[in-house]
Amino acid sequence: MSPPRPTHPTLAPFPTGVGNRVGSLPAPSVRSRKASTACLACKQRKSKCNEGTPCESCQLRQSPCIYDRNADQRRRAASQKNTEELNRQRTLLGGILAIIQAAQPEKLDYLCNLIRGNATLTDLATHIESSLNADPEIFELSQQIMRSNEEQTQGPTGSRRSNEDRIRPQSLILPPIPQLAYPWTTLASDEVVSHLVSLYFTWEQPCLQFVDKMAFLADMKAGDVARRHSFCSPLLVSALLAQACLISQRAECQVLRTRFLGEAKVRLELQRGRASVTTLQALVLLYLHEGVTGRDRIGRTYYLQAMDMWGRLGFDQYCSRPYDCEESAAARQDWRAKTVAVWGIFCVENFMSFLSGFEPNLSAPRMERYFEFYSAEDRTDLDARDGDWSPYPMQRPEQRALLAKTLSAVSSLCQIYHEISAWNNNPPDNVPLGSAQDLAFRCHSFKNLATWNAQLHLSLRPSACTMAHAYYLNNLYHATHISLFRPLQELEDVRMPIEIGSPRDLCFKHASECMETIWAYRKTFSLRHSSCIGLLGPYMVVLTLSPQLRDGAHKNEPFIRACQALVELSENFPVAPYILAMLKALDMEHQFGFPEEAIMILQESSLQPEELEDIPVEMRVPILTRSPVVAGDPGSSPVATTESVGELLARWAGPFE
Repeated sequence: MSPPRPTHPTLAPFPTGVGNRVGSLPAPSVRSRKASTACLACKQRKSKCNEGTPCESCQLRQSPCIYDRNADQRRRAASQKNTEELNRQRTLLGGILAIIQAAQPEKLDYLCNLIRGNATLTDLATHIESSLNADPEIFELSQQIMRSNEEQTQGPTGSRRSNEDRIRPQSLILPPIPQLAYPWTTLASDEVVSHLVSLYFTWEQPCLQFVDKMAFLADMKAGDVARRHSFCSPLLVSALLAQACLISQRAECQVLRTRFLGEAKVRLELQRGRASVTTLQALVLLYLHEGVTGRDRIGRTYYLQAMDMWGRLGFDQYCSRPYDCEESAAARQDWRAKTVAVWGIFCVENFMSFLSGFEPNLSAPRMERYFEFYSAEDRTDLDARDGDWSPYPMQRPEQRALLAKTLSAVSSLCQIYHEISAWNNNPPDNVPLGSAQDLAFRCHSFKNLATWNAQLHLSLRPSACTMAHAYYLNNLYHATHISLFRPLQELEDVRMPIEIGSPRDLCFKHASECMETIWAYRKTFSLRHSSCIGLLGPYMVVLTLSPQLRDGAHKNEPFIRACQALVELSENFPVAPYILAMLKALDMEHQFGFPEEAIMILQESSLQPEELEDIPVEMRVPILTRSPVVAGDPGSSPVATTESVGELLARWAGPFE
């Protein structure tokens, strides 16, 4: 069998007479290399450039030959330059955002004026760089902003995300408590109502708990207005939404606040005085709202109606637990919500007493704190029932809300304050201020506060302040100390036990620690996200430290911080400008000698003349006077009294116009 034929033809033999050296083969044609970067003249003429120095074309025409290597974006040097430029722009943007979020108002104003003055990017970058180098906190915040932006533009494996991924609805911060507006209100959409309800139960409700969160939301979600609900009503919803509008930073919510108030007033008239827990809660919300907006005259009417309804509901008497609480889950929920309302309203009145200077009218409820437990079987599940807390609308990890523990701690602290306020305003048997009996009471109250602090839950302590209501609770603790010792701080001959210290030093100590807490809160959350109880700390500090500014410059910093905090809080709570105007009047009348920084802050926050028409009549300033000399007595004794803020501003209204 013959072998298979090859599939390719046989090569012919090499021609004779030709060497078999490779070098003798004809050289392949070489294509001319194109210049990677043409000179500027050749680019303009659109002619070929051989990249010489000078090139042949320029040499022939005797024209200048100039190369711009950076113009070629394909080169590594140009790519590196672009990367550096992008990094500079990211640093500039991160610095601007950090200054807007955390810098002092004067630095922010300077930055805004620089931008509005048509400053060049070079000047702006120089200012941002110097600001970042001067303030490590702002520098660290700018780094966090840039890292956060980098994480958002990277996929889970480090790859860049597509534009479709970047605009997904899931990337938006949705309200954690979705609720339907209808049938409770027709003034806003479902999204706005969900936003406001989420704000209220994030910032306002945890420390001033007189509305049971789970019971209210369950009834609101049911949406049956015709059925008589125990925990939710159209009136209560309108009042709650109006209060939540104070915290919202949306422009539309500032318009809606007036509309929700009008809706609540109409619904209150339709109640025709019928007593119910939800109506009582709505009246307290309206009183609280009018108080922190500086409209005491209107708020006083709501307060009187609430006190009347409190008595008609029998909350001023002893209330025992219903017999069926251990058998019925519905009965346990109803009784828990009622105890939350009673103790929470007691705490709200004490908070308003801090601001107004009046003695609270409500006595401590004679009702067990059933919100601390359901039954013997449910006690271990309290923290789980309270749910989680996160600072909406910020993106932060969730943590246990500890609402029951917070309300229990606030209630105990308010009981101590209630005794202190009653003693300061109406001491028994006209006990002289600074006498042995008076000092004994204050030492006893000081020990009660120490016991309260020792029993405070670990997660609610200042060292572990990770939730907004933990900061509020800490401020309330310092404000109670200040209320205890402030009447004594101007007395020179008072001798307290060594372990307690002098009243003046104690007031300064707690005022300083109070402002440290507020500044930590400001750095963590911003004062724009603050409950109305956030007014308490700065208000108590400025009243307490004003007379102490004569002691030296070392007492200026907490006072200046308190003034700055009131300015920032005035964005949400219109009563803050009245407090600042009150400070001006106090300085004019008593010549305390405010530091220059504080004077600049007060000058920038002047009230308009038309705003003075609604001076808060309920707020009172504590003052120390001397009782008249009585025949037979060696001299007068000091008396702690109060003066109306309205009277004080009326005397000094001229300088504010």
